[in-house]
Amino acid sequence: KLPYALHGNPDNWDAVKEQHGAEMLQLWSQFAPNVIKATIESFTRSPLDTERMLPNMRGGDLLVGAFANDQVGYHRPFPGAGHYRGHLPGLYLCGSCCHPGGNITGLPGYNCSQVLLNDLGIATRWMPQESGNH
Repeated sequence: KLPYALHGNPDNWDAVKEQHGAEMLQLWSQFAPNVIKATIESFTRSPLDTERMLPNMRGGDLLVGAFANDQVGYHRPFPGAGHYRGHLPGLYLCGSCCHPGGNITGLPGYNCSQVLLNDLGIATRWMPQESGNH
């Protein structure tokens, strides 16, 4: 994980992120020698860029919060809120802060949609129906 406050200040990323990206590509070329020549286009995003685009990812944190033992699985984003239902009727939680966590793009939202549809009594056509023959 990259530091957010590079040399004590997150704004330092603006001056060095492209160089850092080039250095990473060079590093990868040690294991995939053709990667530089085969790269058509690339971009570099710093932790600061991530926070600018997605303010809920404070400090550029792609996991959107701690991934400590008491905040994983169904305890994500916090104990008591891990089954996608909020504490208010009709309030549902989804996003990288929810189970299964960040870096699993889309899956928290998909899982939340299944809970919501089930709560509304709406059958999904894309999921096999329970047959009772398990």
